[in-house]
Amino acid sequence: MLQYLKNIFQVIISPDKGWEDVAASNRKADKELMPCFLILNAVAAITVFLSLLYGVRDETVAHVIVAAVVVFAKYIVGYYIAVFIFFNFLSKYFTGGVNENKIRTFCIYSLSILVIFQIITNLIPHTLPIMSCLPLYLIVVVWKSMRYLLVNDSQTLEFVILASLALIAPQYIIGLFANLI
Repeated sequence: MLQYLKNIFQVIISPDKGWEDVAASNRKADKELMPCFLILNAVAAITVFLSLLYGVRDETVAHVIVAAVVVFAKYIVGYYIAVFIFFNFLSKYFTGGVNENKIRTFCIYSLSILVIFQIITNLIPHTLPIMSCLPLYLIVVVWKSMRYLLVNDSQTLEFVILASLALIAPQYIIGLFANLI
């Protein structure tokens, strides 16, 4: 877990060096990283309950429980959607062929950054407008991952846009549908 957290913060602080560290650690996405990702998601879901303590909004316990389940589920479902998109639609961008572990690792670390941003947002009692812009930093992280994923240099812009959408859009779509319920 400590190596996982170290790599996440390294990717946030210095994406180039962070992806080099992720490559050097060469951990198995499904067996080693996914349990850590689930724990981080659980922490994000638990921090949703802080809104009851802050009393900023008039929320019932039932609303907060539903919100916590949605926060937990949207990143898990988002992971599987992103992996599906990468394997089926974005695989043509990789010069070294499709490396399943690298794609899954990339999706886990990228979504972990979004989960950390969710935790930070939940820890702050008042919603600051800048907090809404934090997920846009993921575009920089995706751009700096090009060497790690062995993406064709001539298709950089197209890949960064599509990969960022594959990672960010499912979270917002799931969140919108959950708010309608």
